[in-house]
Amino acid sequence: MYVAMVVVLATVSTYAAVETLRNMLDINVGGVISVPSTGLSTESSFNIKLNITVAEGEKVFNLGQVELPPGPIIVRQELVSSEGNFTLVLSGELSLESNNESYLIRMPCLLSLGEPCYRVLVLIPGYDTPLEVSGGRYNATLRLMWLAKGIGSFHLRLTLTYLGTSIEVLGVKPESTDGWVVASGSTRTCSMLVSRVSPEKALAYVWVYDPENQTSGKVTFVLVEPVHGTPVARAEVQAFREDPYWKVLVGARLEPELRYELHAYLEGGVELVAEV
Repeated sequence: MYVAMVVVLATVSTYAAVETLRNMLDINVGGVISVPSTGLSTESSFNIKLNITVAEGEKVFNLGQVELPPGPIIVRQELVSSEGNFTLVLSGELSLESNNESYLIRMPCLLSLGEPCYRVLVLIPGYDTPLEVSGGRYNATLRLMWLAKGIGSFHLRLTLTYLGTSIEVLGVKPESTDGWVVASGSTRTCSMLVSRVSPEKALAYVWVYDPENQTSGKVTFVLVEPVHGTPVARAEVQAFREDPYWKVLVGARLEPELRYELHAYLEGGVELVAEV
């Protein structure tokens, strides 16, 4: 599902892109700066042209509709290029609204060229840390605000990324655990072994020695993005009884470029932790 749009203002041409949301949302904003000193479509990209002719202003772009899966999303920015003699401070807001839910991702200091940009030192969900959203079809609106002077152009890329993480039960136990890493907190009576079998997938095997069958065999797995300590996936599963053990093998789907911590919580307050 893709949306394409071109909007031209008076004198600024700014080029930027919210490029992908799991290949569902792609925005290109293009423009040129010249400031004196004193719908839903079948395409996969938005093309927005922004002309800035006043030193301070804002512009709102209706991006149409986008289908979001349930889970965490985050906006990332990248300055691709800039040229000319100008200063610019650019901020924005991305609004996502459905019939049942609405989210506003504030994006202060998206770009600062030639001028400092100051923001409140508070982590913003969806911008500094992942934002958990409900699945559904959303109307997307992008609001850009600027302070600028001079003449020039830039290309800024914004990427709204779905952090496609999940945890699911695969079976009782793996065929082999050769080379797997033992999680911290593991003991002779309970353990978790993990292996990142590919950039997008990790396996975890938990076993608990319970000869008297005194526990329920419930295990709660939580996948954490370690930089900010943000949980991005959670699953409470029922382990399989294989006397005298409880055993379960799970798979975690990951973003390829990221590292995570996988936590397994057992009955009795036991926590097992491993990096994947």
